[in-house]
Amino acid sequence: MKQRQKIVFSIGHSVLHFFVFAKHLRKYDIKILVDVRSRPYSRFAPQFNRTALEMNLPKIGVKYVAKGQNLGGKDENIDFEQNIQWLCQQARKEQNVAIMCSEALYQKCHRHLLIEPLLKKQNIEVIHILKDGTNSKALL
Repeated sequence: MKQRQKIVFSIGHSVLHFFVFAKHLRKYDIKILVDVRSRPYSRFAPQFNRTALEMNLPKIGVKYVAKGQNLGGKDENIDFEQNIQWLCQQARKEQNVAIMCSEALYQKCHRHLLIEPLLKKQNIEVIHILKDGTNSKALL
């Protein structure tokens, strides 16, 4: 029997309304949202500030984990490889995990350019959730 490939989802919050963002998370049954922004706040979308996410995500059954200091797009990452391994472990536990940044276009974001290649080396597929709720693999 062939084993299902493990997946990490990816999403950019852009300026989405929180309820639309939450709808996308529910659609893909995301259980853990890993914030990979180096600075977890937004002047333009305060609903995605760290404190707002810590307060609102548990209400929809999603655990919030801030890993920007480890997996952010800046050169100041601490224990980067160790945190890539942590992401792989989460995916292998059959928990739907998503990495989040602010950039809506995943092709321009470090989620795709930096993190995804390292996950693929570990046989973890990355599926990007797009702004309209569809995804890069045309699933669901």
